[in-house]
Parts: sequence; C-alpha cells; structure tokens
Amino acid sequence: MPVKYIDVNRGNDLSSGDSPGAAWKNLSKGFNFNAGAGGGLYLASDSIWEINPTRAAHNGLTQTQFSGSLASPSFITSFDPVSNTTGQKPTIRYRMFPTSSDWTWDSTDNWGYPKGWYIQLDWNNLGNDVLVMVGNQYAVTTNQRSTANRGYGSINGDYGGSYQGTFVNGMTRNTLRFNMDVGGANVGGKTTARLYLSGAGLLTPGVGNDPSSVFGPGQIMIGFRPYIYFYDSSNYIEVSNIRCESGGGLLAIDGSANRVSSGFVAHSNSFEQVQVPFMVLQSSGAAATTRVDLDIRDNTGSNIAGSAFTAFRYGITGKFRRNSFVNGNLCSAMGGGVYVQITSSTYNGSPEHFVVENNTFDAWKNGTGNNSFDGSCYYIDLQDTGTIVRNNVAKNSYVAFQCGNGDLSTWTGNTSINCEKFGMWNNAAYWLQTSNYNIQHNLHIGAPFGTFPHGQDTEASSAAMVVTHNGTEANLAAVNIQNNCIIVAPGDSRNAANILTSALWSSGKVNVKNNAFICDSAVKITCNVGAVDKTVESQTVITTQDACRLRTADGSNYRIDTNSSLWRAGIDLNRVNLDAYGARYYSPPSIGPHEPARRASYHMAPGVLA
Repeated sequence: MPVKYIDVNRGNDLSSGDSPGAAWKNLSKGFNFNAGAGGGLYLASDSIWEINPTRAAHNGLTQTQFSGSLASPSFITSFDPVSNTTGQKPTIRYRMFPTSSDWTWDSTDNWGYPKGWYIQLDWNNLGNDVLVMVGNQYAVTTNQRSTANRGYGSINGDYGGSYQGTFVNGMTRNTLRFNMDVGGANVGGKTTARLYLSGAGLLTPGVGNDPSSVFGPGQIMIGFRPYIYFYDSSNYIEVSNIRCESGGGLLAIDGSANRVSSGFVAHSNSFEQVQVPFMVLQSSGAAATTRVDLDIRDNTGSNIAGSAFTAFRYGITGKFRRNSFVNGNLCSAMGGGVYVQITSSTYNGSPEHFVVENNTFDAWKNGTGNNSFDGSCYYIDLQDTGTIVRNNVAKNSYVAFQCGNGDLSTWTGNTSINCEKFGMWNNAAYWLQTSNYNIQHNLHIGAPFGTFPHGQDTEASSAAMVVTHNGTEANLAAVNIQNNCIIVAPGDSRNAANILTSALWSSGKVNVKNNAFICDSAVKITCNVGAVDKTVESQTVITTQDACRLRTADGSNYRIDTNSSLWRAGIDLNRVNLDAYGARYYSPPSIGPHEPARRASYHMAPGVLA
C-alpha cells in the first residue's frame, strides 16, 4: 500500500516521502504515481504550491496508474503536518505568467485586421475554457462558436453564423478579449493549441508592443486546464479537502474508448478564481460498452472563468450533488455552472442517467464574447440522452435552467430565485431533433425584466419560460410541463411562458397542465412565439400576483403568506422527520414544487410564520 507525503514547507524531494517527517517537497514527485488499493498522496494542509505551465510543457500532474479497489480506494487528500493547521487546505496555484518572449505576432488577415499577438503552446489544451486576467480584469473570449480544430483564430469577430466577422454583445476592437484556438491548422509551423489576446492597446506589432510589455511583468495570468489529469486511471479514487486558486482547476478525467471505471469521488474541495474545477471527457467509445461512474459532491467555489463542472459524451453516469458555486462564466458564457453533453451509459442493459441534484449556483453570466445565446446556472446541451436535474437552486442570474439540443432531459423540484428567466429549452434544426423534455414540480420567483445583462439576441420570446423547436416539428417526441409555479416579478409586463407551436399543441405532443403561471399580464402562456394565447388550454391554476402573496413585498422571504390562496392547499404528510421549523412536512398544493425537496430557507412550512 504505497502512501506518500508532500509538504512544501518542510519537505525535501530527496527524502523517501514515506512519512510526514520524510515528506517530499513538490507535487511533481507524485507524477504517474501507482497508488494501488488503499494507497495515495497526503498533502500538507498549510502548503501552497505554485506550479507554472510554460509554452513547452503544461507541468500538470498526469496519472495513468492511479487506481484503488472497492474495499480500499486510493486517495489524494490533506494531512496536518504540525499543530494549528487543522481546517486549512493544501492549496494549488496552477497558472502561467507569460513574458515578452512567449508572444508572437500573427499578421494573418482576420476580418480586415491582423490576428495579432498569440502564445503558441507545444501541447494541446483540454478545452476552450481558459482563465485570462490582465491586471485585475477578466478578459472575455471570442471563441464561443467551436472552431472545430480548424485554426480559425477568430479574435476579430465570429467566424460564422449571423455575426460573421463582427463583434456582438457590446464588444469592440478595443475590448480586452482572447481566443483559445485549440489547434488543427498550421500557424507558425505548429498545429497545437494557441491563445490570442487582443484589444486594449494590443493592436501593434514590434518589440515592446506585445501584451507582457504593454501591461508589465506579472500582470497577465492564464489558467489553462485542471492540474491533475487522470487518464484511464479513475477507478475507486477519492480526491478531497484540496483548494485551488488563481489559475487552473483541480482535475480532469479522460480515457481510452470503451472503458469501465467505478467509484471516483471528489468532495470537500474549494476553489477561488479558477478556470474549470472539474472536467470529465470521454469522447470515444459507445454507450453500451462504456461506464464512467462519478460522485462529485460537497465542493464550493467562487469566481469561476467558465463552468464549475463540465462533462462530455459517452457512458458517463453517477452524480454531481450538494455543491455550491457563486459568480461564474466570467471569461466565457459558452455553458452553464453545470454544463453537460452526456450519452448515458447502457453498459448494464438500461440507461443510467447522470444526476445533478441539490446544488446551488449563484450569479452565472450569460452571452459574453461572440455567443449571444448561451449561459445559465444549469445547462444540458448537445445530444444529451437523459441527464436528470432535480432539487437544485439557481439564483441571481439571467437564465436559471437551459437545454440546447439535448435529446432527453428531466427537470424536477428545482428552484429559481431572482433569475430573469426560469428556463430555455430549444432544439435547433441541425441536430437530432428528437427532444423529449420533462419539466415538473419547479418553482420560479423571477427578477424583473432587464435586471441582468445578456446576449443581444438571446431569446425568441421574452417570456420567463421558453420552449422552442427550430427543426422539423414531426421529430419532436414530447414536452411535459406539469405542476410548476412560475412567478413573474410584479410590474413586469411579460407573460409567464411561451411553448412551441399551435401545430405541436394540436398533435398532442405538448402536455401542459396544472401549472401556476403568475404574472400581471392577462395572457399567461402563449405559443408561436407569443402570437397565440394558450392560457385556457394550459389549465393555469392561479392567474394574478395578488393570489400568490409572498411573505414580504421586497421578496426577501420566499415562504407563502397565510393570506395566499395557496396556503394549506395540500394536506399533512405522514413523515417521521420534521421540517426546518419543527412542523410536519406539508404536501405540495395542486401546483408548485414539492416541499420536502426544498432547502431549509425555502420551505413553505405550515403554521404561524415569524
């Protein structure tokens, strides 16, 4: 059972690493460590490691042998090397501070201007999400449309679509902006990844005009990727109690085609100002022969460049649960706080859908860079075949929940608080178009229209809930929207929902019933992008703001008032446990979210309210 200790303050790389007193000093000593069952790495709780990628090497901690067993998982966690360090977490700062020699001028025409200054890496990055800070300012990316490894380097505008060669969302040529070109085309004799940086005085070639010279030494910081890279090495591992700050995230998981791994757990880690904390990539194989099982739980973080958790493609299963993150998509609004494109594993004979539950995401940006649409707290995207999003909270964001081009997804028991839009579900013409969305038992207490900045053409409809299908209508499987409570902010003239088209309603593919659509507008729900009133057909239960009556006018208390027509609309539930107020749980009324799933501060408890 190999166990090694690493301590930057007291360690020595010439030591054995076998005990706290003989600890290694640098994390690099753990490169490709073969932990075996019950083995692992202990990191000193008061250590802060500064790890710096270069153009030549990413200097991350690659692991291809790190696996444990069901009975004895392997681990990476903290230990207290001396007294008075309990409660601290070993900290990793994984970031590049480029110098003048790292930059090259690219004179290639790009929409009427040179592409400009770039860093050419000798290695390929894992994705487009990058943290770029210049001074104390976050740079925004223009790489919102995937470059598909074609080397476009679209630093001076979108390379395709409606805004080809132009800036959107308030950007100009002087906006501080970057583009992560993931490679595939020859630039300067290399086809690996490169990062362009432009705007804010970085438009001139020649000595002394590169970004590091213009802004000064140490003023540009870049976080390219998570520090630990598990490849074919994620079987029965526990990663816990580690902090990442000012740079890259903690871990990326990847592997060869058709692999099966179980028991990967990451919990109780924290993040501040990082790129993407958790990244899962399984881009090859088949759902029937691939199973990658994860449990990512009880992690916290703030000031995230892109998503907090992102997972792509085949055979991924497990859970992302009880995590809390605030302030994200600061450099990129390409996805959500949770951003997944998962083809559910069928390795055991039936789909094992990935579950996102009991998380809180607060203040997630929408539509920066050249993407005028994307960005939300929770986002299920391309060809996802069944991710379940349940009992989560989204707060203080333009969009709480979003599904773009996913085949199947389930949204139940979620709460949106002070978000301008409860959700957007769409399926574009160029994807599979077989969408089947189940949206049930959710609560939205909306922010007024115009509260949050967002992409300039984000929506076809301004309604708080929007479901569209831009492809062939016959290919839509179904939309089930039941038992939701959508409350538009008082004084906001929008209607509550716009759902699909009259033809799809008539064909029986739209099941909308027993919802509370609450807004000032007499029209609560429409279809055909607002052209057709569907309020009566949707069986709306409650139709006015006054009927809802939240506890306080300023929205600081989200419990239902005793004067509301929703009060005591249900019955007492026969549950042993009591709610946060010491009372028995109360059933949901005929509409609205299930109370037992609500977090303590949002319980709609019966009895006298303080």
